[in-house]
Amino acid sequence: MQKFAYVPHDAYFNTHSEVVIQTARLCKKPVITECPFGERLLRADLEKNGCKVIPYFVIEKPEVVKARYEKRESKPLPASAFTRASSIVNRALEWQAPMGTSQQILTKLEELKI
Repeated sequence: MQKFAYVPHDAYFNTHSEVVIQTARLCKKPVITECPFGERLLRADLEKNGCKVIPYFVIEKPEVVKARYEKRESKPLPASAFTRASSIVNRALEWQAPMGTSQQILTKLEELKI
């Protein structure tokens, strides 16, 4: 996506928040990243450092999550991932944030006028 600067969570596991903040300060484009866990802490840290946070939540069916994980990791999906998947819907509702499948969220991001 050309309209965003992307910071991949997996590439900066231990410094994710710091890299997102640094990228936001240096880049003229909005920064996009994923947050597979710890979204409250990430949001608080980003906002504390002057970043405007607009969360979007990707919500996929359990079988999609399972298939993607097992393809990527070559091992079974941990049972805790299903619990996490259900709790993320609650967070999206709590934050009144847009949510949808990965394709739906991608479409919403592409449609943004920035």
